[in-house]
This record gives sequence, C-alpha cells and structure tokens, in this order.
Amino acid sequence: MRKFKSYFLLLFEGLKTFSKASRWGTLVLVILVPIEALVPTGIIFSIQKVTTELAKGSVVSMRWGIFWAVLLLISNIIPPATTAISGYLTDVLIANINQKLIDKASEIKSLEVFENDEFYNDVETVRSELSWRPVNLIVFTLSNVRYIISLLSLLVLLFNYTWWLPLAIVIVLVPQSLIHYRIQQEAFETLVTRRPEARKMNYLLEIALNRDYAKESRLFNVF
Repeated sequence: MRKFKSYFLLLFEGLKTFSKASRWGTLVLVILVPIEALVPTGIIFSIQKVTTELAKGSVVSMRWGIFWAVLLLISNIIPPATTAISGYLTDVLIANINQKLIDKASEIKSLEVFENDEFYNDVETVRSELSWRPVNLIVFTLSNVRYIISLLSLLVLLFNYTWWLPLAIVIVLVPQSLIHYRIQQEAFETLVTRRPEARKMNYLLEIALNRDYAKESRLFNVF
C-alpha cells in the first residue's frame, strides 16, 4: 500500500511539473484524452443502434449515422494530436528541468562537491534519464487514464444488457492488473540496482574510446 501511495505522490508531483512547464498543453491533453477514451464505446453504441434498427426492418435514423461518422472522424484526428502535444510537452519539460539544473549548478561555488561520489552519481542519473523519463511519465499516465476510462464506459454499456458480464470482466482484470504491476515493479527495481555499474561501464568506455581523452588515457595507462 505504501508503494502505491508513493507512486501516486510522485505521479502527482510530476504532473504538477508538467502543468508548470506548459499550462495550455496540459489542459488540452486533459480534455482530449477522456474524449479519445470514450470514442470506442460511442462507436460500439452507435453500431448497436444501427444494427438494431436494421434488424427490425426500420429505416436507419440519420442521427445515428452522423453520430457514427463524427466518432470515426474524431478517432482519426485525436490520436495524432495527443501524440504531437505530448511530444511538445516533453520538450518543454526537459528544457524547463535543464534550466533549473543550470541555475542550481551556478549556485555551487565550491569544486569539492563534484568530487563527491554520491553527488556525481545523482547528477549522472539526472543527465542520463532526463531524455526519456518525462516521455515515459506522459505515455504511461495517458495510456492508463485512457484504458481506465474506456474500460469503465464499456462496462456501463454492457451493464445495460446483463449484470454478470461486467462483473466477470472486473474479476478477471483486477488480478491480471496487479500481477502486471508487480512484474513491472520488479523489472524496474532490477534495472535500478544495476544502474550504477552500467553508468560506470559507460564512463570507462567513453574514456577508452573518446578522442578527447586519447592522450591522457595512454599517458596514465588507465586501461
């Protein structure tokens, strides 16, 4: 339970950082993502209405045809828009964090802190993960919000026909989601434990192969 709480606190802080980086971009995503998530349910509902009218032999109402066409149009327009806005938000956020790091680095007057292994390790962690962590945060959050809204809307739609089918779906999906979360968590923690050694290996490889260090590496025989 603590890990879930910690995760949501980190997610909340991350989303606050996004909103500070670009308020209008965040607002547009907050509006577009629920609409995109509800579109599949709307399409299924409109198809069901059209099919029912055809089965009865009655003339298909024009409003359901228009509704269906509008939903199909939205389903083709919104995904590229959310992708473009997500990319823009990522760039703005990275620039914002970089500027904060530069401002904070300018406040450090002593060189002694740069000899501290823990400090340097933290700096390298930020530098190496800054280009992909924000992307993961946006993609992961949006995909989960979209998934939850779509699932809930489909369950409500199914509940109008039978009560037991939505219940069965929930019973199947909840354990699966918990297991999936646990596997992802273990994979992430394993990656974290290997990260310092991986960074050290990359640093040594850079010294050995980078032309900027070619003279020093051979002079001091660092190999």
